[in-house]
Amino acid sequence: MAMIGASCGGLSASIARALSDHGIDAARVNQFRFVGAFVILTVALRLFRPALMRVPRPAWKALLVAGLLGSFGTGLAYITALTLLPIATAQALIYTSPIILLVITAVIARRWPTPVAAVTVLVAVAGCWLVVNASASGSIDPLGVACALIAAGSFAAYITIIGHLPVPVPAVTIVFAMFAIATATLLFVPYPIWTFAFAETTGPQWLGLLGVMMLATLIPYTLFAFATLRLPGPVVGVLATVEPVVAVITAWVTLGQSLGATQIAGIVLVLCAATAAQLPGFTGARAEAPTAAPVPGAEVATAGSTTRPGG
Repeated sequence: MAMIGASCGGLSASIARALSDHGIDAARVNQFRFVGAFVILTVALRLFRPALMRVPRPAWKALLVAGLLGSFGTGLAYITALTLLPIATAQALIYTSPIILLVITAVIARRWPTPVAAVTVLVAVAGCWLVVNASASGSIDPLGVACALIAAGSFAAYITIIGHLPVPVPAVTIVFAMFAIATATLLFVPYPIWTFAFAETTGPQWLGLLGVMMLATLIPYTLFAFATLRLPGPVVGVLATVEPVVAVITAWVTLGQSLGATQIAGIVLVLCAATAAQLPGFTGARAEAPTAAPVPGAEVATAGSTTRPGG
């Protein structure tokens, strides 16, 4: 699930950058992606699973923080970084998040990460840098770098929070609550949504906005929520590094862009790291016998769920 979510993110980065290049600034893109995703999810749940729209009261405070991190940290900061930096540089900085997740998890668990985990995370991050060829990305905007690092830290904090909710909460309910919180803020910040130039927006621009609503927001946030309830946070972080791999492979297939030896080596490193992150040695715990598969949409977060070996 985490890898599919990351794949959607890889497909959407270019869409977000194209929208910015064609007159829709980063703040508007971020506004529409969350508000639109919330509307789509609300309609779907109302029609098919209204019970999943009920959020347990004890979880609201944590989900409030997670929602703000998602909308302004991994949302606005991420898109701003994409507009201020070359996509390659922005993604390379953003995908330092596995290191942050590993540190956060080590602090919470009060123990050093296993050598396998440390090496795997470093290999994943190094692979990302090689995949996007960040060293050849051109000029660096300090504000863009700051936004990318904020996005990385926000993603790590977001994953940690939803993995340590105080009461059980279904994954889809987590996403619904976060989108509701983000929408309540983004309808007015940084400017009211009704001041948007709806009449002047072209068909391709609306299609691009729909793309970031679905590919960059609704699908990946939902899949990452499911994954975080089943896997330790650092594992999710490593699996998320397949996003730049998907981005460069997509550009190679659809746009005819060439893949150099450095990028191919990076792809191999990321895929090796993604495989290693799913092995028992990553958490230092024995593999547990598989349990019966839960009902789709009913996976729930429990306190400390990101420290469970294998989910």
